Amino acid sequence: KVLVGWYHTLPRMGVFFSAWDTWLHNNFFPEAWQVALVIEPFSAAGGFFIRQVNGLLDSRRYFGFYELASKSKKSVVHWRNMVSDSEMIKLQEEDRQ
Repeated sequence: KVLVGWYHTLPRMGVFFSAWDTWLHNNFFPEAWQVALVIEPFSAAGGFFIRQVNGLLDSRRYFGFYELASKSKKSVVHWRNMVSDSEMIKLQEEDRQ
């Protein structure tokens, strides 16, 4: 088995990567493909922290993600800080009008 990353929650604190998180990730998840997911459960926000092309981890920038578990193409969680592809297409169409 191979660990692809780790996650933790920050209740009522927002989505961010602290100095401790950065240290932990760099020391226990050193591979370029290993990720960290931070979830803020009260606001239903979350994001992945990943290494950039140069191998460095930007602790101030997180990335969205796709959920593959649902056949209905709807998220299992209502993420407040992310939109699905269908929602994005709808928003783009509204902007064009």
